[in-house]
Order: sequence, then structure tokens, then C-alpha cells
Amino acid sequence: MPVVESAAACRFGGEHAQTLEQLYKLIERLWKEHRTSPTRAGDELVYAFGNLDCVVVINQDVLGALVEVKTKLGNVDCQANDQGEIVATLNTDPKEGGREDGDVAKILSFAVRALDDYYYKRRVA
Repeated sequence: MPVVESAAACRFGGEHAQTLEQLYKLIERLWKEHRTSPTRAGDELVYAFGNLDCVVVINQDVLGALVEVKTKLGNVDCQANDQGEIVATLNTDPKEGGREDGDVAKILSFAVRALDDYYYKRRVA
């Protein structure tokens, strides 16, 4: 999978396309301005952005691979579908803190606000 460091290079699909685009543009900005030290996860380098209310996890392919959104409202996985569009799916795996009652739209919107507040407004989400 090639490294994708620009949200402009991504195609967003599904009913959450607009919020996904906002999230990916914010991740792109965070990658450029607040890059963290990686942690090794198997053969990959993994980076995380966020706080106790919201964490976004990406690997060294930046936006070109799975993006995990983990919040107190539930978890969402973002990745390309068979058509090459980035889509969001609810992660209900209890071992990863997933919740069956999670709302993808609310989780994504919360993540965008929480990350923006934490890194740029310095407010607690």
C-alpha cells in the first residue's frame, strides 16, 4: 500500500463521506504539525493522535491504510472499500472497546471536534 499523506488524494464514499473528509484533512494537518513517535505493532509503525476522550491510530502509510477512531462513544474503522473509496464502519469488537450501540456519524463528528479542540483550541472535548 503506498503512503498517502494528502486527504486530497483520497476518495470518500458512503453516507459519512463529508465527515470522513473533515477527519482526514485534520489527520493530515496533525501529521504535518504534531507528528508523534511511532510504536511498533508487528511489522508496522503505528502513530496515535488524541487524548483520553478520542484517539486516532494510523500506520506508516498515513491515510493509505486502516485509520482507527476510538472514542468514549464507540469505535470506527476507516479504510478503502473495493471501489477505492474511504468508508467508515462501526467496530463492535468488545476486545477493542467497541460498542454495538455506537453511531458512526456521532463518533466521527465527536472525533473531529475532540481532536481539533485538543490540538488547536486546548479545550477538553
